[in-house]
Parts: sequence; C-alpha cells; structure tokens
Amino acid sequence: MRNIRSHLPQHAAAPQWPAAGPLPGRQGAVPRARTAVWLAAATLLAAGGPAFAAGFSLAETSASGLGSAFAGGAAAAEDASTLWSNPAGLARIGNRQWAGAVHLITPSFKFRNDFSAAASQQALGGEGGDAGSLNVVPNLYVAVPLNAQWAMGVS
Repeated sequence: MRNIRSHLPQHAAAPQWPAAGPLPGRQGAVPRARTAVWLAAATLLAAGGPAFAAGFSLAETSASGLGSAFAGGAAAAEDASTLWSNPAGLARIGNRQWAGAVHLITPSFKFRNDFSAAASQQALGGEGGDAGSLNVVPNLYVAVPLNAQWAMGVS
C-alpha cells in the first residue's frame, strides 16, 4: 500500500508576521478608520433636527385614569385600560373586562385670508373661518385572563 500523502504537492508555509505592531503596509489604518467613524457619527448627530409632527397630543387613554390625572398609571392595574400603559398588568386582572370611552374634541383654528396669493393655476381656499370641527375619538380595551399568570388583551 502506498502512502498517498507523499504524492501530494508540498505548499509553502504561510508567512509569519511579527507578533507586535501593525501589519506590514497598513501603518495608520486603524486610527484613520476610527477617525472616519467618529466623523460620520458627528455628521449624523449634527444633521438631525427636531420633528414637529403632532399638532396636539391626546393623553386621555382611559376614563378611569382621568379621575386621578393618570398618577401612577404605569403601575396601576385597575381595569382593562392598563393595556395601554402597562400590558404586564393584565395578569393582575382576575376576570374578563372591557373598558371604553368616547372623547369629543372640538379644536378651534381661526384664520383670515389676508394677503394670500394663489400659486400657479391653484385656487385659493376659503376666505377665513374656523378650521376646527367636532371629532370623535373612541377607545376600547378588552382583557381576558387565560390562567393565574397569563392574560390576553386587545385595544
């Protein structure tokens, strides 16, 4: 029986780099990369601006929370509306519950059409008045305990 390994070509050993210091031909590569990362991070932080996305905020997530001005609302588990601020609190509710409310919101945005100019082939809007109208905002929460430790909820 022949030794198969004796017929395989012999490969040269991989070059050995010095144990300490940078790789040959790569002096200064790490500091340049680190500087580039810091420069990119600083550019992203400087380019960001505030987002003015909401005209107003509706914090009234439940009728029961309104009575206490939502004090301790994240820790309390009084009814099914805890699903909004503390979903883990559903496990403390012992029976099936539902909670709901309807909010009637009437914002008022009064304006006048003074010194307006129409854009190219665009009609002007109204001549003034109140842009607010009655808005109905409902909320409904349902809590269903599955066992002593688990519960399911829908909002």
